[in-house]
Amino acid sequence: MKHFLFALHFCLPLSLFAQTPDSITVAKEVDSLIQVCLTFVKQRNIDQALQVIETAKDKAEAAFGKMSAAYANCVHNQGMIYITIGMFKNAEPFCIMTKDIREKVLGKEHPDYVLSLSYLATLHKELGEYDKAEPLALEVKEIRAKTPGIESREYAITVHLLGTVYYKLGQYEKSESCFLEAKNVFAKTPGKELPEYAINLTNLAALYNDWGKYEKVEGLYLEAKSIQEKFAGKESLEYASTLNNLALFYFKTGQYIKAKQFYIEANRLFAIVFGKEHEYYVYTLTNLASFYYEIGQYGKAELLFLEAGDIMEKISG
Repeated sequence: MKHFLFALHFCLPLSLFAQTPDSITVAKEVDSLIQVCLTFVKQRNIDQALQVIETAKDKAEAAFGKMSAAYANCVHNQGMIYITIGMFKNAEPFCIMTKDIREKVLGKEHPDYVLSLSYLATLHKELGEYDKAEPLALEVKEIRAKTPGIESREYAITVHLLGTVYYKLGQYEKSESCFLEAKNVFAKTPGKELPEYAINLTNLAALYNDWGKYEKVEGLYLEAKSIQEKFAGKESLEYASTLNNLALFYFKTGQYIKAKQFYIEANRLFAIVFGKEHEYYVYTLTNLASFYYEIGQYGKAELLFLEAGDIMEKISG
């Protein structure tokens, strides 16, 4: 499983949506609920997060109506929860709704509208709808090149997104150009020790791996691994994904001892992060099974394939 990552942006509470005393009270309640929701997301308690954001959304609608920045903020966070757990199709209607509301309420030049546009482009990319993703990302890039500018984190995120779209389209030279431009900006803002830079490194490494430029791959993955261990910890999706991708690289280049080590560790971490009844765990399980099959350890491979099959039967039928 090759795992592309991107930075998520949850909208923090908007204080004082309106000026009347009653509205201020409701706004504070919605603020508080959003904070609780974000806490649950950090704890990977997704069911609770969805319940809380639904309550916040109902309160915002009752007080301010659906055509309001407050309501859009709640809907945005609801979409981000689904993106966090990889349920992109579930996230799509919330992202579309957020974009439409913000376009009418805030206008196309407002940063929140541009953010909504960016996430809609990301969703289309994740759903394999690259023809829809590219023009949206290009529109965001054009806006962000002006404000906040080409040296900003926001601009780099957009160029990075374009890089992933071009990668999926097989346009490797365009993809490399975007990734390298984003990498140079990320290295300055916010810096080499933060998540966005590490995400860029892993995706650039994945590009070089598929492009056959193997001499450039390992160093990028190892640098990303070191950063992710610091900012996210070893029991995180980011760190586990990089281990999985390193395993794929080592296997592809015939470094089987290293490949086995990283396959096993990635599989263990995905079990911790997502549990053993999640498709991401199954992906790493089948990667490990495929590894054993390729090196002739058919007994081990069979057991893992059977385990993966049993899990997929439970979660997919």
